[in-house]
Amino acid sequence: MSKDYVIDVYFVDDDDIYLNYFRKRFQLDLPHNLHTYNSGKKFLRHFIHDNKFRRNQKIVILDYLLKSGDEPDAKSGMELLPIIKHHNPDADVLMLSGKVNVNIKPTAGNYTPALFIRKDDNAFEHIASTIKKLAAKYELDKKGRQARFARNLFVGVLAAGVFALILFFLFR
Repeated sequence: MSKDYVIDVYFVDDDDIYLNYFRKRFQLDLPHNLHTYNSGKKFLRHFIHDNKFRRNQKIVILDYLLKSGDEPDAKSGMELLPIIKHHNPDADVLMLSGKVNVNIKPTAGNYTPALFIRKDDNAFEHIASTIKKLAAKYELDKKGRQARFARNLFVGVLAAGVFALILFFLFR
């Protein structure tokens, strides 16, 4: 991983006890910023702001239900998914649920989470290993983009040089 590489991990769950437990127990041996939220509104406000100013890889872990008693118009995790993808199509979203339901794609429009993770005793380890896989894929994609840019730059400079030589010989 490059030196300036940092993952922004956003964890959104309306269960404050589970959220605090996650903060204490979450371990990731990659450079990361952990942001936790107990409401979708607070999360979206910060997520949209972060997208404008920070170009880090974004991984969002959403509670599937995510309903808050304080907010009658609170959105579920599946309702937040299209909003997240609208603001950052490259963000990886992990959906955390008490039970995994594979038939929920229609409720999220054209968007599907990168993975559904069952809320159980192994959830944190599963999340950490998934984040490591997503980070490795992100780095490979980034290196591929850099290689394509370097190749295109080289071809462009070469073409400009050839064009300049042709002009030089035509107008001497």
